[in-house]
Amino acid sequence: RQQKKNMINLFVLLQVIILLWSARCTAFVFFQQVGKSAELRKLKSQKLDLDEIAQNLKLEVYDLDEGIYGLSSKKKDYGIEVVRTEISTKPSLGLELIEMARGQDGQGLVLISDVSGNAAKDGRLCAGDTIVGIRSASGSRRLTALDYDLTVEGIAEVAQDNDEITIEVNRLVKRAEISVQYQSGTDSQQIKALAGENLRSLLIRSGAKVYDKKTRRFDQPYATGDCQGEGICGT
Repeated sequence: RQQKKNMINLFVLLQVIILLWSARCTAFVFFQQVGKSAELRKLKSQKLDLDEIAQNLKLEVYDLDEGIYGLSSKKKDYGIEVVRTEISTKPSLGLELIEMARGQDGQGLVLISDVSGNAAKDGRLCAGDTIVGIRSASGSRRLTALDYDLTVEGIAEVAQDNDEITIEVNRLVKRAEISVQYQSGTDSQQIKALAGENLRSLLIRSGAKVYDKKTRRFDQPYATGDCQGEGICGT
């Protein structure tokens, strides 16, 4: 009986040591791979929850050899907003991260699930953002499309021995609808567009004559005419 009691006491002591060590490890940079409860995942400031954000983000390959990637929106009425901010690392950043997807070779999708402490005081980061880069006086790291482990490792590495770091995030946002008025000769027309939309493509779709009939064509140097945005007209 005494031996059993000693084993229980030893087990409790080990738990206390583990808790103290965990607290020490997370004192500098506070991250938590949280669960996927409905209360946590629902965003109060946006109409999309974390699942919907993850489902609507699309990975773009900019340079496969260099491993440079970017994010875009699968939905036409949503776009990517880039936000940069400087946050103090002492005593912690105050960010909770959640891994929404994991692929091969360290790829994945990690979103901010909650903001507190220094990040909340700064006020520019919010749940649903995904960290794509981090920079400090000692170096920088690209974090786009990395899994949870590599994301935390990269942030901790760059933030080490620095009182402040710069964090860059991508944010999925609803694109505003705007009115575009253009004039062709004496005619003036107004069309609807989404913020950030390609104006040239928009005008072509609306039937506007983007090029003058006298515009020379690159495919036929001695010919002229409207090529309807095929990329072979002079600009």
